[in-house]
Amino acid sequence: VKKQLKSVYQYIFSKYYRQGSPFIRQSYDHIVRRDISQDLRKVRPQEILLIYGTKDLATPWSKVRKIVKETGIKHILIDGGHNIGETKPKDIFDGIVKFLS
Repeated sequence: VKKQLKSVYQYIFSKYYRQGSPFIRQSYDHIVRRDISQDLRKVRPQEILLIYGTKDLATPWSKVRKIVKETGIKHILIDGGHNIGETKPKDIFDGIVKFLS
């Protein structure tokens, strides 16, 4: 039931999901529903930058915070929710530029 409710929610509130092809929807489902927290232990911390919204309920920082801090993975916390790509693009851009410098 939970999976069906999430699919209905995605269809109603995500224009990208709603307008996407079946392939895009399937890819989205695979990525969004995957817990990557343990995979973070396998990356080279200096080669990755995680960007999180402080109020993101879809991919909460609390799910990976401990592992990120233990491994020293670079990260940016931006004030906002899951849609920081739309609402805070300059903050994201500035964080990426700083990471690459």
